[in-house]
Amino acid sequence: MPSRQDVYCKFGECAELAQRLETHLGTVLLANGIAESDLSQALHREEAMASVERVNRQTLGQLINQLPSEVVPDSLKASLTAALRTRNELNHSFFRKHNLRMNSETGRERMLQDLQFMHDRILGAYIIVMHLSGLEPSSSLSLQPPDTHLPI
Repeated sequence: MPSRQDVYCKFGECAELAQRLETHLGTVLLANGIAESDLSQALHREEAMASVERVNRQTLGQLINQLPSEVVPDSLKASLTAALRTRNELNHSFFRKHNLRMNSETGRERMLQDLQFMHDRILGAYIIVMHLSGLEPSSSLSLQPPDTHLPI
């Protein structure tokens, strides 16, 4: 029997994953731009920092639109776009869509099913972005993550 806490917890997991997707995609674009522009040299520090600021101000949709087609084929870009729509639905209309379902066990079950679907769709896009950056999702998931704040 799912509780309100279960729904809020799953909602938070989905929202966190969506933020990770956005951050990781920005990192991929930054790495690509820095490599292409040879901004890794100390002489270009200010230009590189300006690139970081520019990427940090962009939305997930803007980041997806910047992906070059030679880096991301249209078939993969469609998955990223679907994840964007899912993230937007999660953040802007999930609770409005489900309305009073939170007040019943069957309603909360439906909400959890919807959240699991959203999580799976966003995770699929996140795995694509991990592959773009050269990471193998299964190996990175087994690493012990840091538990401190890292400046981004």
